Amino acid sequence: MIKNIIGVRESKIDAVFFDCDGTLSKIEGIDYLASFSTNMQEVASLTALSMGSVGLSCDMYQQRLELIRPARTHLLQLAEAYYAAMTQDLLATISILQSLGKEIYVISAGNAPAVTLFAEKIGIPASKVMAVELFFDDDGNYVGFDEDSPLVTQNGKSMMIRQLRSKYEYKQVAFIGDGMNDVPARDEVDQFIGYGAHFYRKKVKELSDSYVVDKSMFAVLSLLLTRDESLSL
Repeated sequence: MIKNIIGVRESKIDAVFFDCDGTLSKIEGIDYLASFSTNMQEVASLTALSMGSVGLSCDMYQQRLELIRPARTHLLQLAEAYYAAMTQDLLATISILQSLGKEIYVISAGNAPAVTLFAEKIGIPASKVMAVELFFDDDGNYVGFDEDSPLVTQNGKSMMIRQLRSKYEYKQVAFIGDGMNDVPARDEVDQFIGYGAHFYRKKVKELSDSYVVDKSMFAVLSLLLTRDESLSL
């Protein structure tokens, strides 16, 4: 066993869906990108409002990107920043879940180039990553984002989870996320875990089945595993 973790679930989880920013990594990617602009404080305020209170909208998504207008090279740097600031014991936690036959996904309103590269570095293939595409011109300058992506709306994550459950016939699934844009997914999963180790959000805690503030991602294992699974580690 790892750190004396004993699973509490009675039925096995088939798939685990992770948010990225503030969950798999300690940073909010959009705020990191804002550090390359002159609008860092304004963007950070909008992020705090979205994640801690009102949730996400396409207008807010566009507003922050227009304030930043990130270059393609900034997205590559963000992928490295995600990895450098990944949550404690993340690699081991993902490895354990995969070794037990659980499918691992990342569903994020973050930017696809960075989120996908980070996910691949921690052992999650690009085919199991859902994020928002950004568009650049030939010189790598920002020109827009995929405004049709469901992930820039409040119910986008729940929509994608519903589609994946139907396609692969997952019987039991869990979601782990830190923000208000994650909360709608609770209606599509069997276990909704709020992750408050990096950004404690009272409203998210109140709406979660369980709320974790431990800095180590190992803390979610007891909520995701059965007793027999944990004893097999």
